[in-house]
Amino acid sequence: LVSGVSKSSGATFSATYLTAQASTGKSQTVTFAQSPPKSAVITPSGSFYVDGTTITECQGSGSSATCTTLPSSMTGVVSGLTALFSPSSIVSALKGVQAETAAHSVGYVISTSSATYGGLASNCVTVKGTSVPTPVTYCASTSNGVLTYVNANGNTVTLQSYSANPPASTFAPPAGATIQTLPAGA
Repeated sequence: LVSGVSKSSGATFSATYLTAQASTGKSQTVTFAQSPPKSAVITPSGSFYVDGTTITECQGSGSSATCTTLPSSMTGVVSGLTALFSPSSIVSALKGVQAETAAHSVGYVISTSSATYGGLASNCVTVKGTSVPTPVTYCASTSNGVLTYVNANGNTVTLQSYSANPPASTFAPPAGATIQTLPAGA
């Protein structure tokens, strides 16, 4: 699974997920797209666009969106959001699980399975153990390594659709949106 997800780290793609919170029962769609060094996280109520040097945050959608380009000094703070779906962050999380299970193999149960999410055949790993009392499941596409499913504490992320060729417009604020730039030091 780790080597599979690593394949997608430098790839260009767009993936739309349905996220669901167990505690609230709320769900929403989230699109993560990357074309290094660009990436985007898009929800129905807002979005973030990272181009390698700046981050533009938008509230709303379409031409009625209001966007703010943040100074480069703030990119580290906001880029944590894009990291939630980033393949390199997922690889780090999986390596952490892998290290935990190797170090404490007694008391851990690891199972593998296969499933299809968003039309992509996937390999899955479920881990349960002393430091992970509730089973955690990660799934990734067998063909391109893109994250397809996560279930942690009943909170789920499920792939709905995938594109290997997202349009360039995916990585920019919506056409017609009002864009302002936050001055450095603000």
